[in-house]
Amino acid sequence: LAIGELLGAASFIVSVVAGAMCIIRPFSVDAGPFIRDVGFFTAAVALLLVILWDENLHAWEAGLLVALYILYVVVVVVGTWWDKRQFRRKHLESIARGEYAAEEMPEPYRDDRAFLYLFLFIL
Repeated sequence: LAIGELLGAASFIVSVVAGAMCIIRPFSVDAGPFIRDVGFFTAAVALLLVILWDENLHAWEAGLLVALYILYVVVVVVGTWWDKRQFRRKHLESIARGEYAAEEMPEPYRDDRAFLYLFLFIL
């Protein structure tokens, strides 16, 4: 009963809540993280169904579920680190390439007469 509630709640959140959010206010989701999360969710449900098929839960099966979760955390952390690294590399590359771009002509110097009149008025 408890496992059914967990699977039902997770499925409800992934499908109904996300769908309702799209109906209420349109937004965009990055495809990569969404596919990663749904893929791990599908793998966890499939693994859970295989584990529960024989109606016995062994310690190694529980360890397998914990290992799947640890793998998910590692994939998220490494993926975030990799994305930030790529962004920094591209940003530094654009700065380096921008140094050789043709610079715009600076605006010619214009004497600000209002400041001069204010200065003379104070004296």
